[in-house]
Amino acid sequence: YYVLLGERLAARAEGNVAALEALALERENLNAVFQWGLGGGAGAVARGLQALRAVLALDPLLTLRGPLGTHLLMLDAALEKAADGDPLLLARGYEARGKARLALWRLDEAVEDFQSMLLRAQRRRSPELEGRAHLFLGVARRLMGRHDDARAEAERALLLQRQVGDRRMEGRTLANLGILLEEQGRSNEAVRLYAQALEIHREVGDRRFEGIILSNLGVLQQHHGLLAAARENYEGALAIHRELGNRRSEAIALMNLGDLHREQGNGPPAAALYERALALDREVGDRRFEGVVLASMGSLELERGRGDEAVTRLRQALTVLREVGDRPFEGLALGALGAALAATGALAEAADCFDRAEAVLRDTADAGLGEALDVYRGHLELARSTEAARSGRMDRAAELAQAAALRVRRAQSPGGPSPEHPKGRLSPAKRSEDVRAALRSLEAVHGLDVRRVGPEGKATLPEDGT
Repeated sequence: YYVLLGERLAARAEGNVAALEALALERENLNAVFQWGLGGGAGAVARGLQALRAVLALDPLLTLRGPLGTHLLMLDAALEKAADGDPLLLARGYEARGKARLALWRLDEAVEDFQSMLLRAQRRRSPELEGRAHLFLGVARRLMGRHDDARAEAERALLLQRQVGDRRMEGRTLANLGILLEEQGRSNEAVRLYAQALEIHREVGDRRFEGIILSNLGVLQQHHGLLAAARENYEGALAIHRELGNRRSEAIALMNLGDLHREQGNGPPAAALYERALALDREVGDRRFEGVVLASMGSLELERGRGDEAVTRLRQALTVLREVGDRPFEGLALGALGAALAATGALAEAADCFDRAEAVLRDTADAGLGEALDVYRGHLELARSTEAARSGRMDRAAELAQAAALRVRRAQSPGGPSPEHPKGRLSPAKRSEDVRAALRSLEAVHGLDVRRVGPEGKATLPEDGT
């Protein structure tokens, strides 16, 4: 009874807050079924399958509200107990555990789950489940930076989804392809795919992913400086996530709005939004986004000229990001930490941070992160320039200041024509908020007006010679 009731509620819970709240009321009963199913005695496999069904009924609730760690532990136990049971039910179990592992940034283990799901779907000739397996394999490969493999998986997924008419998952696959194109700097193509995905999400009533796509569009728009449009989409996403009771995605939308306020120079509102996002991430157990928010808080402190506070937040962020294994954000946080350490006079440790950040980001697919790191290195050069000037080594001071100014110029210079960008690529500063954040930190800490850096990378010195 409790499993059947839970399954009926779970089928509607992603897009219906009343069903989600009703599922939350059944959590204790479904937990009881789960614990009973793990017991020994006669019919152990059948009981294990009931335990797995109970966890899968709870999947929408635990995915949207957490705790994510508890969800994963329950799936581990149920899958072990039901290992010899119905292949299609096991395929759904591996799908749920793979998604839980994705959320916790355990990417290699998630791939193993999605491959196990795919194998069982193929054996039982379920093209619907097979298409979903390829979709999630594509998501995992993208997060690993393996873009060619991610595209191939997405194309297989789309073929199967269109064969069986699975419009819901087709929309989600198009969204993943849009993110992939955005990460490759192909923003116009990404926008077209986001628009297609958004149309499908609205057509089939997939409100959860409608909100996610609005957030993705907002991020892309903010990266390109379209701040009013970004704010509209962030606020639309936030309203949807709150309507659905989706606390995990609500936290991401709050973080995005914090990033927007930060870019607009609204420090106190940005800090308040980050605090709310951080509280939700910790409530849900989303360690990866906890680390990302902490890094954003540290960068905000740096942009406000508060180096010591920035160092504290960025060290906290790095502890979490290393724990979950998010290498791209670890590299970016290391760059910001290097800048903050340089601002506080810890120049040797700052230099070490920059070297480690470069090593971490060497293989990342997101060029904007490396370009932001290049700007952050200017903090060390300007700090060393100040030291040299104080000791009377003016030629060396000028050389170091010139090196920092050249970094600023690179960040503001558009790229030449290429097959993907026949009219030339936008400058790093015009296509990446991470680069603009690094530039703002130079202005805040060193008083450098980045708009006054000339075409050869020369900066105008103040009239008083400082």
